[in-house]
Amino acid sequence: MAEDERNEVEVRASASAGGDPPPAGEAVVEAGGLTGPLAVAANVADYVFYLLYGFLAIRLVLAFLGAREGAAFVRLVHGITEPFYAPFRGIVARPGLDGGYLDLPAVLALLAYVLLHVAVRGLLRVIAGRPPAR
Repeated sequence: MAEDERNEVEVRASASAGGDPPPAGEAVVEAGGLTGPLAVAANVADYVFYLLYGFLAIRLVLAFLGAREGAAFVRLVHGITEPFYAPFRGIVARPGLDGGYLDLPAVLALLAYVLLHVAVRGLLRVIAGRPPAR
């Protein structure tokens, strides 16, 4: 989306939410009821968490399919996710399947990071002076 189109969408979103449109040339950044720098922080947090979810899901699928540990792509995914996966290693067993295994620690990691993501978004809403979304 072009910069002008994005600004127009943001201005329309602000006006439809009952707020006055910003002065000409000023963009309004909104995310989940947040505005300004907190909206930017929420968008960055969302992006980082979505990337993490994606890489952990890829790791889970690769383990399920029994991908070779020596393959370059598998090493890349493991290298990226290892710092986020390590705290969950050994908590539960990884039951073997035909050629692969069900990586339950990765499932636990995904669930834990979803909860952390919700907590971060809630904290940003509290900082903004808005009640947490239900």
